[in-house]
Amino acid sequence: MTDHEHLSAATPAEDDRSRERIIAPVIVSTRAAQGVREDHSAPIIAEFADSIGFGCRPPVIIPDGEGVLAALSELLVQVAPAVIITSGGTGLTSDDLTPEYTLPLLDKEIPGIMEAVRAHGRAHNPLASLSRGVAGVAEGTVVVNLPDRPRPSERACRCWWTSSRICAIRSPTCVSTTNGELTVTAEPRTPLSREGAPHDAEALPAEERVVCAALSAQPLDPRQAHDEVWAATAGAVVDFSGIVRDHDGGRSVDRLSYTAHPSADAVLTRVARDVAAAHPSVRIWAAHRIGDLRIGDHALVAAVASAHRAEAFAACAELVEQIKAEVPIWKEQFFADGEKEWVGIA
Repeated sequence: MTDHEHLSAATPAEDDRSRERIIAPVIVSTRAAQGVREDHSAPIIAEFADSIGFGCRPPVIIPDGEGVLAALSELLVQVAPAVIITSGGTGLTSDDLTPEYTLPLLDKEIPGIMEAVRAHGRAHNPLASLSRGVAGVAEGTVVVNLPDRPRPSERACRCWWTSSRICAIRSPTCVSTTNGELTVTAEPRTPLSREGAPHDAEALPAEERVVCAALSAQPLDPRQAHDEVWAATAGAVVDFSGIVRDHDGGRSVDRLSYTAHPSADAVLTRVARDVAAAHPSVRIWAAHRIGDLRIGDHALVAAVASAHRAEAFAACAELVEQIKAEVPIWKEQFFADGEKEWVGIA
C-alpha cells in the first residue's frame, strides 16, 4: 500500500482541536516515491514543526505531476490540518507541476509568503528566484509550496514562519500586516466531513447520487455530464474528459476501438456507487465509450458535484482511477503504419 493509499484509508476520527496545530508534509519527488532516493525534506519539516510547537503527520510521498491535486484534496477533506507544506515540483521541468495543482484549491493566495521565501533564498542561492511555489488558504488550511532540497527547505520553513507569524490558522477571517509581518487571524471551523451531506442534511444513499454510470456506443458530451450532475447544493463541479490522442509511445495513432466485457456495465455502476459511498456529499456522472473512436473523441467522461471543491476534486480523481483500474474494457490501437495492438484494461 502506498503513502497515498494509507491517506485514503484514514478516518476523520481525530478531535478537530488536535488538528489545529498539525502540519502535513507532502513530498513531491518521483525518485523518492520510487524508493531510489532517500527523502531528506520530511525530517526537516518535522523538526521545524516540533520547534514551533506543532505536531507533524507522516509524510505523503508522491511522484511529480498530477498526483499532487489528489493528495492535497484528500488531506483537506480527511485531515484538515492547520498547514500543508509541499516540498518539490516547483521548478521548470515539464513535470514540475506542484504550483499548477495547488492553485485550483486555494480560496485566497498569500503571495507575500513566497515573495519572502524567494527573497531569503536569493541571499544563499541566486537560483532561488526560479522557484515557482505558491502559498494561500484552502478551506481554512494554509498551503505552502517549498523547494525540495534539504538546506533550502530548512531555510524556507524558517523564513515562511518568520514572515507570516500565523497566530491562528483555522478559517482565516482577516489577513493584515504590521511592521512588515503578515498575520492571519481566525476562528475555529468544522473540517469538511465524510459523515454527512451539505448543510448537515442526511446524505442520500450512494445509488441515488449516481446520476449516470453507463457504457455508450454514441459520442459523449461533457456538457451533458456537467449539466446533469449539478444540483443547487453544489458549490463545485469537477469535469474530466479522457480524449483520444494521435500518438502513443512515439508512434502515430490513427484510431482506437474499445471492447467491453459483458460485466463492464455492472462493474462501472458498482465503482461509481463505491466512490459515492466514500464521499457522501457528492453526485456522480460517468460514461465510457465502446466501439470505434477517432482522434479527438471522448473515451471517458466523468463529472462530480459537491458543496466543496476539494471533495469534488478528490472524488473525481478517485472515480477516474477506479474506472481505469477495475472496469473490464479493452483498447485496440490502430497505428498510422497499419499495425495494431491491444492495450490492457482502459
